[in-house]
Amino acid sequence: MPNYPLGTIWPGYRGWRIHRETHGGVSVIRLPVIARGRGTPIRLALNYLSFALVATIAVPFLLRGHADAILVYQPSPLTVALPAIAVSWVKRIPVILWVQDLWPESLTSSDISPWPITLRLIRQLARFVYRRCSLILVQSRGYIEPIRLLASEVPVRYFPNSADAQFRPLDKPPEIDRHLGLPNGFKVLYAGNIGAGQDFETILSTAERLRHFPEIKWVIVGEGRRKSWVRNEIVARKLGHLFRLVDQQPADLMPLYFAAADGLLVTLLRGEVAALTIPSKLQAYLACGRPIIAAIAGEGAKIVAESGAGLTSEPGNPAALAEAVLTLYNMSPTERANMGKAGRRYFEQEFDQGQLMDKLAGWLADVKHRRPPRNDAPA
Repeated sequence: MPNYPLGTIWPGYRGWRIHRETHGGVSVIRLPVIARGRGTPIRLALNYLSFALVATIAVPFLLRGHADAILVYQPSPLTVALPAIAVSWVKRIPVILWVQDLWPESLTSSDISPWPITLRLIRQLARFVYRRCSLILVQSRGYIEPIRLLASEVPVRYFPNSADAQFRPLDKPPEIDRHLGLPNGFKVLYAGNIGAGQDFETILSTAERLRHFPEIKWVIVGEGRRKSWVRNEIVARKLGHLFRLVDQQPADLMPLYFAAADGLLVTLLRGEVAALTIPSKLQAYLACGRPIIAAIAGEGAKIVAESGAGLTSEPGNPAALAEAVLTLYNMSPTERANMGKAGRRYFEQEFDQGQLMDKLAGWLADVKHRRPPRNDAPA
């Protein structure tokens, strides 16, 4: 049942029952879970384990007939793969795991870092899951070696995220700021999860450094368990005239918000795992052809630099981020537009959804016929 990012089960999905629906002709079965609540370690553990337990028991009975392969989309947590492993064992179906979040490494870089003994158990869980897959796909090349250390015999392929067709460049419509309730001025927009890993301390500290440029506005669109903290900090630091917090919006509206922005912001905490990760919002930013300001390191920063789509700064460094924002602010509209166009070209070259789906279809066919996965993508 959907319960992210607010932490409560969404309206229309309540109750301990199986919920069936259809999206675009695809049957979707939702199973009951314990909601993640405010994201405390205990509540998150209950959320993760409740889905794994219920799905492991239910899915072998719900999956009728034959399937050629199981594709597991694995954000946090890794336990979402356990039901697939169970179905694979019962029905002899190969599993492809698409890793979005590297476990247990990602836990050590969060504010809910578990005890050392728990980390050892989670590492054993990761080894157990990875070794029972026929193919592992990773959203960042930085994930390849850590996974190979745990499951050297399983093929690993780079398969990045893309963005839906609705994410495309738009001319800024007249009166769009008023229509969306956005402030006038030079707008730096952050979209997505408002959590601990996104380093809002650096964003707020950067805004403090730039408070003498009142025409630079900060727009945050999204939800997350640190949103209340961010709102309180804005008040405490007397930055209310510079910030606009917007509730989470439907995906089809986000290209309008991006078109209204002068720069799109992506931030992550400094850390080894963050440097290995490509933030999923980066592809949407590139697809919409707007300049990017990236306070990140590693794989994500490399994409921004290679594409020419924007400016990068050291993560966790408000002075460096402020300098990047001012640099973009002082550019001409033509220079900023050229950055956006470069990002769109890079998206079409590296992250085009059609090309990626063709690769995935080939890998699925290989796994179905138990062939070694074709090496048509850089490892």
